[in-house]
Amino acid sequence: MAEAVIEARMRGADPRSQRSRQLLRAAAVRLLRKGSDPQPSVSTLVRTAQVSRSTFYAHYDSVDELLDDALGELTVPIVPAADGPLGFVRGLFEQAAQHRELAAALLSPDRNTGFAPRLRLQIAQILADGGLEDCGLAAEVLADGVVAALRWWLDVCPERPAREMAAEFVRLWSPALASDGGGSGGRRSQ
Repeated sequence: MAEAVIEARMRGADPRSQRSRQLLRAAAVRLLRKGSDPQPSVSTLVRTAQVSRSTFYAHYDSVDELLDDALGELTVPIVPAADGPLGFVRGLFEQAAQHRELAAALLSPDRNTGFAPRLRLQIAQILADGGLEDCGLAAEVLADGVVAALRWWLDVCPERPAREMAAEFVRLWSPALASDGGGSGGRRSQ
């Protein structure tokens, strides 16, 4: 019987275990939002979550594991728009503007959150689904470009409106898409 209880706790089925993990995840996101430390320490996390250090280690082996768990829950719903392959960009910038501090923390190159690579992959998929399926290189470069533009905006000129930044990004990249024939991936017909 005791083994079943321990096993249930390890799987997270125990309500106390679920609550502890939720407190730790919420503390991690709160600390990232605050942005005071590139990667919070275990001490800071347990103090913020108001749990013991042993509780932390009962659920996570490292701060990175907790951050992966906490940030794995955070997804950015990117909605493809009907107005071309870059139609989603405005909505993405507007979402980042609504959660400016958190977006800046998650996209910071000083933090090892794994969020930027996940966002980049999600953007590349949206681009492929939006008609750039043959463009391999273009989708990859555009996905990197969107993430880089978000980082630059949040770091360098966060006072600029999201709508303005999105329009500038689309203005810069639209000619490249047009000259590529909508995404031929650099292949030229013979």
